[in-house]
Amino acid sequence: MQVWEVWWMFRVGGASRVISYIKVGLVLAGSGLLYLLFGSSSQLITEFFPTCPVQLEVEIPVESLDQPALHGCNAEGVKIRLPGDWGVFEVGPINIVFGRANADRSAGFIMVNSGMDGVGVLYRADGGQRIWGTTEVACRKLYEAIW
Repeated sequence: MQVWEVWWMFRVGGASRVISYIKVGLVLAGSGLLYLLFGSSSQLITEFFPTCPVQLEVEIPVESLDQPALHGCNAEGVKIRLPGDWGVFEVGPINIVFGRANADRSAGFIMVNSGMDGVGVLYRADGGQRIWGTTEVACRKLYEAIW
């Protein structure tokens, strides 16, 4: 749209249309900014959060997730040992849901990294399930993410 077109719309009573264009432009610009800051790229998000001060070579048992070294930081890359023969898995990027299940889906786990709010892990086996998290908020966010 050219400047003279905007002026012409004002002259012929199209001021409300110009205001609508301005509103749409502001909404699109705001949406673009939000996408850049918090969009699908977790790379941008992780730059805002400090990495947890945990040695990445150390395996943390899932039962010991609630510890000060994992509070208020990004736990991406931290290795968590799951119960049974599930082994060790690394915490993924922020807001990415990761999980595995056995062939008949009777057992499995789901893990979510919620950034500063922590990491939550749901483990299901033998007809029961258990949720662990670095914080209460992480447990709640995991629960909300899967239900």
